[in-house]
Amino acid sequence: MSSFPYKTDPYSHQRDALRFLAKRGKYAGLFMEQRTGKTKVILDEAAWRFLKGEIGALLILAPSGVHTNWVRDEIPLHLSDEVERVVIEWDTGKSKTKWFREMFREAMATKGKLVILSMNIEVLITDGGKKAIKTLMRYFPTMMVIDESTDIKTAGAKRTRSAKYLGKRAVFRRILSGFPDPEGPLDFYGQLSFLSPEIIGSNVATFKERYGRFEQRYYHGKNAKPVQVLVGYKNLPELTKIVAQHCFRVRRDQVFDLPDKIYQKRYFDLSPEQNRMYAELETDWLTNYIEDDAEVSAPLTIVRLLRLQQIASGYVPTDSGEEPNRRIAGPNPRLKALTDAVSRVDGQIIIWYRYRMDGDLLEETLGDDVVRWDGTTKKTREEGKVKFIQGKARFFIGSPKAAGRGLTLKMAQASLYFSHYWSLEARVQSEDRAVGEKDWPPLYIDIMGKDTVDERIIDALRAKDDLARLVLGDPARKWI
Repeated sequence: MSSFPYKTDPYSHQRDALRFLAKRGKYAGLFMEQRTGKTKVILDEAAWRFLKGEIGALLILAPSGVHTNWVRDEIPLHLSDEVERVVIEWDTGKSKTKWFREMFREAMATKGKLVILSMNIEVLITDGGKKAIKTLMRYFPTMMVIDESTDIKTAGAKRTRSAKYLGKRAVFRRILSGFPDPEGPLDFYGQLSFLSPEIIGSNVATFKERYGRFEQRYYHGKNAKPVQVLVGYKNLPELTKIVAQHCFRVRRDQVFDLPDKIYQKRYFDLSPEQNRMYAELETDWLTNYIEDDAEVSAPLTIVRLLRLQQIASGYVPTDSGEEPNRRIAGPNPRLKALTDAVSRVDGQIIIWYRYRMDGDLLEETLGDDVVRWDGTTKKTREEGKVKFIQGKARFFIGSPKAAGRGLTLKMAQASLYFSHYWSLEARVQSEDRAVGEKDWPPLYIDIMGKDTVDERIIDALRAKDDLARLVLGDPARKWI
């Protein structure tokens, strides 16, 4: 990891990154935080290698929506005008139409232009997507880029295996991420093995044994067998050195004189009815709605944590499943805490939530001044984003899993977390949506139920953050 004094020249880190990629050659990664320019660096490298005759195509695999940003925003802004290009935004739904197939065939016949294919990374598990990638690589020497490379962190996942298989056909392989190990050091295996098995070997079990500490534990149940449980890590300085050799690291605070982030917590007490249901489910794994005695049970720990979180938000599914978003009688203190919080913030606000019902509650509470981005709004989300950016809506509400990556919403004065994910990546990435070169310090507000699972989630995220910083060599930071 480099320690150049970037603040003396705001663009020197990008030149350092380009020199790093040139030196590494066939495979390398950019672990550059939001707003430090990793997209520009990759496009600069692609232009350079195209003009040298080393590549004829650039393949971008990114999360849904982010692949669109590459085509509509990043490439027009950052790709050198010296490079003539043909840009294709892959659309799985249209890929079988006659006009799309013809357009793709014409692109494959292109001479003297850089062919850029930007795809949702989910195409890696579709026959049509894999066929298109193979065709591209058959026609052109290709640079293959995985944006938000934690999407291939799981070694055994179909998406990761497909990326590695197809990556062997690319003449250059690149991974991009601002936060590459959100759940722990073992997240590096899938990403680094995509670059090359020469880096860390081709056996994930050996990698885990080298860097993870496991204990054999037994769990109750019929025909219970011992289970290997991850309890810690080892040899992390060695892993840090390997990562640094192959991946260029830049933090945002190395590039900009950014104001410190401000974190606030707004606590609320559960209502009497929420308290009753929460206590019963936590101790007896069973509770009920008082109106008609409809039961809610959660014998499994993971399900119980979900149900407790939902109770603290004012609703919970019943076992019958007839009303999966049924509300708890009485006031909703979480919504009251939210309205109090937003009333104290001037300007636009991003509100993050976990469950679809949270989004429904927020829309009902905040009225018409809302745009929404989650799994329910695929057809309207782009229109809503533009509306928020133009200042025509005060609230952008969304799920970190859907909207937490690739969007630039730096006009927001604050980010508010209505409900919480266990995922550190979802938290860090969603925080970055509102970060930009502005005079005011970013404000983050967590709505927290007193003595509830909310506090356990934040404690778990803080512990993961400490571990991630250890591997990347980042300094300690104030967080949550």
